[in-house]
Amino acid sequence: GDEHEINGPLVFQCGTCQTIVGDSFSLIEAVQELDLIVLRVLLQVRCERAKSDPLTGAFQPVRCKNCSGLLGKRFSSHPNPEYQVVVNNYSLDRSRIKSYELGSGDQEAMMEANNTQAASNTDNNAEMGSVLQAVQVRERMIV
Repeated sequence: GDEHEINGPLVFQCGTCQTIVGDSFSLIEAVQELDLIVLRVLLQVRCERAKSDPLTGAFQPVRCKNCSGLLGKRFSSHPNPEYQVVVNNYSLDRSRIKSYELGSGDQEAMMEANNTQAASNTDNNAEMGSVLQAVQVRERMIV
């Protein structure tokens, strides 16, 4: 995919119907090996009855409330100690969601108009600096 720096918050959408299901303010981690994005909070989703599998642990499938598309899982246990971050959080399957960077349309328009790099929003985002830095690092793995 295109490598570009993430400068603004991200919105995560259902890959099927584009319903907004979360944003990067509740992003905990991107688990690259499992192709998962782990969030604390989701919107417009429903969790189904728990299932258990010796390889993946105990989890509830997470579906979009709007179209019932499968988005990921909410684990209550995971057998691999390296992936305990997924336990009691929402793990979205990267292939089943879309993401949109807020302000990216403005940046593209500015770059086209000026034929230069978009101006930095560092001052505007100073209060969110630490959150956005974490998102930037994690989103390079996601995009």
